[in-house]
Amino acid sequence: MSKNSRRPALAGAKDMPVAVSDGNADKLSDNKGPLTTLDALSRQPAQKRSQVVLEVDINACRLWKMADRKDEGVTKKAIEDLAQSIREQEQRVPVIARPVEGDPQIKYEIVAGRRRFEACKLIGKNILAIVKSMDDQEAFAVMMIENDDRIDISPFTRALSLRSALDEGIYESQTALLEAHNEQSSHRKYTKGNISKMLTAARLTSFDFIWRHIDHPSTIAVDDARRLVIALEGDHEGVVSRRVVAKLARINSSESRDALTDGQIIADLLRAALTLDVVSPVVHEAARGGVTVKGVLKAGKYVVTAQGDLSKLNDDDFMGAVKDLYDKIKQ
Repeated sequence: MSKNSRRPALAGAKDMPVAVSDGNADKLSDNKGPLTTLDALSRQPAQKRSQVVLEVDINACRLWKMADRKDEGVTKKAIEDLAQSIREQEQRVPVIARPVEGDPQIKYEIVAGRRRFEACKLIGKNILAIVKSMDDQEAFAVMMIENDDRIDISPFTRALSLRSALDEGIYESQTALLEAHNEQSSHRKYTKGNISKMLTAARLTSFDFIWRHIDHPSTIAVDDARRLVIALEGDHEGVVSRRVVAKLARINSSESRDALTDGQIIADLLRAALTLDVVSPVVHEAARGGVTVKGVLKAGKYVVTAQGDLSKLNDDDFMGAVKDLYDKIKQ
C-alpha cells in the first residue's frame, strides 16, 4: 500500500481550503458557501468533513496528554520564532484536534501540532484545526503519522512516546504497540528487539532522582539509557544507585555543568554505574583436617566457600573450620 493511500485524510493539509471567520470561533468554510457551525459539520459526509478546517478559540484548547511531553522542538526560542511567523504570514498548516466532552472550559484537545498550538497561545490567536472524533489509539496513530517524517525527533524521544503509549494503556501489550507502529510508519519499521530496547531505555523516567535533572532528552543515546536502567534495576544492594547519585552530585556542582548535554550526563552516569570496585576484598581463611573454609567481604557482601576432599570430610572438621573462620571475622 502506498504512503498516501495508507494514511488518514485528516493527516494532510495540502489542497485544503483555509477557514475564514466572521470573528466567531468554531465556525468553518469550505470556500463554497456560508460559514457552517460545528454541529452542521458533523452532519456532512465523511469525505467532505476531512477537507474542512475549523478556526477555534485558542483558550478552548488543551494539549492531549500524549503530546504534552519533553520535546526538543518545543523550546522558548522555537515557539517565539514560530509565533512571529504566524503573526506575519498566518498559520499555514492546521493542527489536528478532537472534541472534548464534559469540560465547560475546554472544547478541543490538540493531538498533533504542539508547536503551532504553543505559538498561537503565546500571541493569543485563534488556531486553525482539523477536528475529528478519535479514540486514544486513533489519536496516537495520527500523532505517529505526523511525527514520522520529522528528522528532528531523536530515537530516545520516540522511545519515550512509545513507552507512554504502553503506560497509559493505549495499547495492552508490547506486541500490539509494535504492530500498530509498523502499520502506520513509512520510514521506521521496528523489530521486537528494537522496540524492547527502546522501551527499556524509556524506563529511565522512573528514576526520578535522575529524570528531574533532564531538560533536553533528545541528546540521550538509547543504548546508554538502556544500559543504565538495567544496571539500576538490578542493583539489589543499592551500590550502583549510590555511585550514580554521588556522580550526579559532582556533575551538578561542577563549573562545567552548563556545558554538558543531557546525553553526556547520562553517559557519565553509566560509566559510574559500571565502575568496578577498586578496593581489594577482605579475605579470611581457616582450615581443619581435610577442609578449608574461606570468607570474602566485598561490596557489602560476605561470601563463604569451602574446599576439601568430600570422601574425607567429617562434620567435626567442617564445623570446626567454620567456627575458626567466625572467630577471625570478629577480631
